[in-house]
Amino acid sequence: MSIFSTIFGKRNANETINGAAVEPTAVEAEPVLPPVSEELFVDKGIPSEEPLAVPTRTELELLIHADHEDAGYQMGYEHHDWDLCEREKARIKAEITRAIDKKMERVGTLISELQMEVDLLGDKGMERPRRDMIAHLSEMRRTHMKLQEQTLLVAGNSGYAERALTTFEIGFRKGYSAYLEFRGLTQKYQG
Repeated sequence: MSIFSTIFGKRNANETINGAAVEPTAVEAEPVLPPVSEELFVDKGIPSEEPLAVPTRTELELLIHADHEDAGYQMGYEHHDWDLCEREKARIKAEITRAIDKKMERVGTLISELQMEVDLLGDKGMERPRRDMIAHLSEMRRTHMKLQEQTLLVAGNSGYAERALTTFEIGFRKGYSAYLEFRGLTQKYQG
């Protein structure tokens, strides 16, 4: 006899309670559910051939949103030279300017192609598509002008370059401070 039957008691099929025979109770059967159709869970349709479009960032967007604080910290701690910091900031500005120039070239090419299409449509009786193209051409010209403006702003350490240059310099200052603090502690304990 196990401990559970000792504590809770166990009844045999022929056992009696107060002299009366007790019949074992039947276990109630679980209700039977109707079968579920496979079509409910399985998609037998042909998957599309085109993968979902994942927006990719352009080189310019990556440079604009880059956080250069870690690189600045490393340079400030290891080299602690302000001239080197300024040269690195000039390199970052040059990369951003080059990316802006590449984008301006692409936009300029699109403007030329679109202008040719508008000229070809001329007075061919396709006024609505021509108006749409002219509106798009106008938008592309504004984008080109904005990029030219950003080129000038980058030269002055602002515009698209501001975040990258600021985070680099903040990192450089932190790294340089950490270096100076480390040098102060080591000299203090060396006598």
